[in-house]
Amino acid sequence: MEVQVKKIKTFTVWLTIAVLGLLTLNNSIFLHVHKLESGIIISHAHPFNKSANSNDETNHNHTSNEIYVYQILSHIDFVLLVFFAYRIFVLLHKTLRNKFKQTFLSVLESDIFRIRPPPVPA
Repeated sequence: MEVQVKKIKTFTVWLTIAVLGLLTLNNSIFLHVHKLESGIIISHAHPFNKSANSNDETNHNHTSNEIYVYQILSHIDFVLLVFFAYRIFVLLHKTLRNKFKQTFLSVLESDIFRIRPPPVPA
């Protein structure tokens, strides 16, 4: 059972790294902006045909729902990165805490700190 849990955790870590890599690649290649009618500028990334555009402008349109979804997906890589960093922090904290406990307890159990009462005269 414990081996399966370790395999699942390892797979999850590698899957997270792969997803972060693909999201970063998507943002590097397909990042573009749209200026809405209200004057708000939205930047997001998704695959589209750049060769059909002149002067790197985007001439494709999105519905308001699509813009909302793309905006969320544009920031999911940051959320995953924060989550991944948090998991690493928790793992390191547990490891260091256990190591400290082992070291501290071994010092307390050593002969130096063994406390015994003084000998009683007979």
